[in-house]
Amino acid sequence: MRLSPRPLTFALLTVLAGAGGPLVLALSLAPTGCGTDAVGVEACRQIEATRCAAAQACGYTQDQTDACNIFYRDQCLVGIENDTKAPEDAAIKACVNAVNATKACAAAGATTMTGCGGAALVASADPAAHSPCDIITASAELLDACAFVARPADAGTTPVPDATADADAAD
Repeated sequence: MRLSPRPLTFALLTVLAGAGGPLVLALSLAPTGCGTDAVGVEACRQIEATRCAAAQACGYTQDQTDACNIFYRDQCLVGIENDTKAPEDAAIKACVNAVNATKACAAAGATTMTGCGGAALVASADPAAHSPCDIITASAELLDACAFVARPADAGTTPVPDATADADAAD
C-alpha cells in the first residue's frame, strides 16, 4: 500500500506555521524598513556633481569624472556631515557657485586660493596654503559658502587652554 504525501505535507505545514508565528511577531516589532535619517542627500549630490565636473580643471579625465559622479551618487545617500538641519536651496546654490569660481581659478592656472574671486575661504583657512585643486578635490568645506556641509564644533565642549599663551600672560 502506498502512503499519500498529504499527511507529510500537513505535518510539515503545521510545524512551519508554529515556527512562523514567533517570526511574524518578531518582524512586526522590529524597526520598520531600511530608512535613513540622512540630511542633505540632494544637496550632497549637487555639490559633489559640481566638484566632479570642476576636477577636470585639475587634470581629471572624462572617465575619472564619470567615476566620481557614480561614486558620489551612492556616497551621498548618507547625506552631508552636518546632520543638524537640512541646507536651504540658497546655501546649496552659493556653494555650487563657489566651487565653480574655484574651478575658474584652477583653469586660469592659480597656484593658491589667494585672489580667487567668488571663492572665499573660511576665516580659519589661509588662502596661500591651499590650491584651487586641493579645495575642489579634497576640501570644499573650506570654502566659506560650503562650510555648512561640515559638522559644527560641539558647543558643549570646553577648549583646552594653550599653555604657551598662559606662560606669555604670566611674563
